[in-house]
Amino acid sequence: MKYMVTPLVGMSDLKFGMALADVRARMSGEFRTFDERVHRDGVDLKGVLDAYDGQGICFLYSPEHELEGISLFSPTHPILEGVDMLTLRMSEAIAMLRKVDPTLVVDGDNATSGRFSLGVNGSPDADDDEDALVYNFFFGRADFYP
Repeated sequence: MKYMVTPLVGMSDLKFGMALADVRARMSGEFRTFDERVHRDGVDLKGVLDAYDGQGICFLYSPEHELEGISLFSPTHPILEGVDMLTLRMSEAIAMLRKVDPTLVVDGDNATSGRFSLGVNGSPDADDDEDALVYNFFFGRADFYP
């Protein structure tokens, strides 16, 4: 499924700040739920993560059960500025993200934009290979991914 991503806002009809129950009501299919640590103001708090593995989506919720972050992987298609992020090689994704955020931080097979609270990861098996395809595209509310 294709999802149109709007940095700092959400994707398609799922917006950051939505209640966990509202997100679940919009989704179909099976999911697994995990406790997730949320680090806020130097304190670890208990949040929730819903993993829709078959759809390639993870939702991260605050301790107040509000949507804060989304992580997308195959078979989903995250579309950012008309581009399917999971069809790009890491080098292409890094170049694209650097155009909108020159302060993009690249650390091995991970690139993160604190300005737009989003980023990409390469395949865990790629060993920092810039020619590897993007494995995961993640984004969140402001300051979620610093």
